[in-house]
Amino acid sequence: MVVDMVREVGAPYDTYYLIAYTTVNLAIHATLSSALRERNRAQDTLGAQHRDQADTVLFCAAMLMVEVLRSQNTLFSLGLSDDLQSSEEAIARAWKDSIDARNTRS
Repeated sequence: MVVDMVREVGAPYDTYYLIAYTTVNLAIHATLSSALRERNRAQDTLGAQHRDQADTVLFCAAMLMVEVLRSQNTLFSLGLSDDLQSSEEAIARAWKDSIDARNTRS
């Protein structure tokens, strides 16, 4: 089971499990929960929510990629620490800009 693998691997991957795996799967799979959630929202609210979820999912995916590359950098001594730090900072800035834009729309 995925949750067991996440527990075994541990930090930092377990940090992203809820948002990057569970939340996304509940949103895209045909479950009673996802059907009712979609049906009970106005169309404009639903569009904004989908954009916000997309921002969150992209952030998590980007950070997971950085973490995987960081693991590879350590394992194979690739010398990418500075590049990975710069990438992480750029992702954090983009995420902050997304949150700021989301708050402006509200």
